[in-house]
Amino acid sequence: MPTLYPETYYSYKFMPRQVALVNGEISAIGASIVATGPTINPAQTETEIKIQRFVAMGNFEYQLGRYAPALDYYLQAWQLLPISIWPQFPGVITAGLLDALLAADITGGLLEKAAMALKNIHAGVPEGPIPPIPIDPPPEILSVMEQLNISPIDKADVFLQQGIYQLEQGALKESARAFESAIKYAGENQHMMLQAEVGLAAAELQAGEVGKAVKQFSQLKNKALEVGDQQIAASLDHNIGIALTLSGKEADAGQFFTQSVSQMEAPLDWQVTHTMNPGIASVQRPAGKQALSLMLQVGNTWKAVSTTNPKSSEDTFVSYRGNDAVVLDLNANLTTEVENKLLQPRINATLLSELAILFEIMPQFISYLSHVGGFVLPMALGDCYAALGDYDTAISYYTKARNYKYLNLAIERPVVWIRIAKAYLRKGMRQYRNRDNAGAQASFEKIVNIVNGNVQLEGPLYTGTFTAFKT
Repeated sequence: MPTLYPETYYSYKFMPRQVALVNGEISAIGASIVATGPTINPAQTETEIKIQRFVAMGNFEYQLGRYAPALDYYLQAWQLLPISIWPQFPGVITAGLLDALLAADITGGLLEKAAMALKNIHAGVPEGPIPPIPIDPPPEILSVMEQLNISPIDKADVFLQQGIYQLEQGALKESARAFESAIKYAGENQHMMLQAEVGLAAAELQAGEVGKAVKQFSQLKNKALEVGDQQIAASLDHNIGIALTLSGKEADAGQFFTQSVSQMEAPLDWQVTHTMNPGIASVQRPAGKQALSLMLQVGNTWKAVSTTNPKSSEDTFVSYRGNDAVVLDLNANLTTEVENKLLQPRINATLLSELAILFEIMPQFISYLSHVGGFVLPMALGDCYAALGDYDTAISYYTKARNYKYLNLAIERPVVWIRIAKAYLRKGMRQYRNRDNAGAQASFEKIVNIVNGNVQLEGPLYTGTFTAFKT
C-alpha cells in the first residue's frame, strides 16, 4: 500500500488553465479552457480537443462540489471516445451506448488513434482530416451501431484512406501494407482494388523506382480500360506523364497529358502550357497544387499526392512520463513507442511524481488518450455517481478503471480498491438506515465476510488485479 493517502488521490483531475470571477464566483472560461498549442490543427483533432475540454470542465465543476454538471461534462467526453476511433459513430448519449462503453475495451483503438494524431501533428503533413482507424469495433460497440442502423466500417475503404494518408507522410512501408490490406478486403470491388493498386505504384515512384512505376501504371491503365473505369484510366495517363517527365522524357509525356486532360477535365481544371520542345511542341497539363503530383482516387474524391518522399519536419517528439522527458521516434512504430515508453512504465511506478501527466497540453493529452479512456474518465464518472449517491453505477465505473490494462499497481490500484470499498460501505449504510438489513449485509460482505468466525475475502474487491489484496 502507498504511504501518500490514496483516498484523496485526485491527480487525474487536471484543472482548467484560465478562470474568471463571475458574480462573485469562480467560473471557468469555456472558450479558452485548455491551451491547445500552436502546432494543433483543430480540423484534425477536433474530437480530442472536445474530450480534453469536457474533462477539464467536469473537473472544475467537481472541485466546486457541483456534481450534476460535472457528470454531464464527463459523460459528454465519455461518449466522444468511440467517435475518436470510428467517426461514423453517433454523437448522442444513450443507455445502450453507456452500457457498451462500460463492457467494451477500446484501449487499443485509442492508442492507435493517439499514435496517428501525434504523427500527424509533428510531421506537418497532410493538412486534411485524419482517416479512420482500420480496426473493427468490439462486439458491444458493434451492437450499438447495428441498433442505430450505422453501417460497420468498410475495411477496404479505410485501408485505402490509410494508405494514401501514409503515402502523403512518406511512410512507404506503412502505405504499402495499407494498400495491400485494401486489396485483400476489396473482394470483387474492382474499382477499389484498382485504387489500391495505383497507390502501390505511386509508392514505387515515391521510392525513386520511376521505371517500375511507369510499367505498373501502364499495366493498371489497361486493366482499368478492361473493366470500363475510364476515370482511373485517365488518371493513370496523367501519372504516367508525370513519371516520364521526372525521368526527362517530356516529349513522351505530352501524349499522356493530352489523353488525361481530355478525359479528366473536372478534377484537373487548372492547366498550364507544358513545353516539350521549345518553339515546336507544347501541351496543356495540370498546374497549381497538382503541377507534378500524382492523381489518386479515394472513393469519389481525388487526391494530389507528391511524387517525392516528403521529409517530416521532425524526427522525434518529446513527451513526458511524470517529470521525465521521453523521446518518441516518429519514424518508428509510434503505437509501440507510446505503449512501451509512456504507458507500460506507469504500471510499476512507485512515486506520485512518476504518474503526473500534463493533460492541459494538447499533444500530451493525446499521448495519453488511452489512459483518459481507461482510467481518467472511469474514475471521474465513478466519483460523480458516488457523490450523487448512485453507488451501483459508481462501482461499475470504478471496476472499469480496475480492469485498465496499464493501471499503476502501487498507487492507482489501491485508490480504485478504496473507492469501490467506500461505495459498498456507503450503500450498505444507507440500506441499514432504510431498515434493509439483508441488503446492507450483502453490501458489507462485499468488503469482508465472516463465516463461522473466519474472515473470507471474496467478490469484486478480491478478483482480477485485486487478488493481491487477499494476502
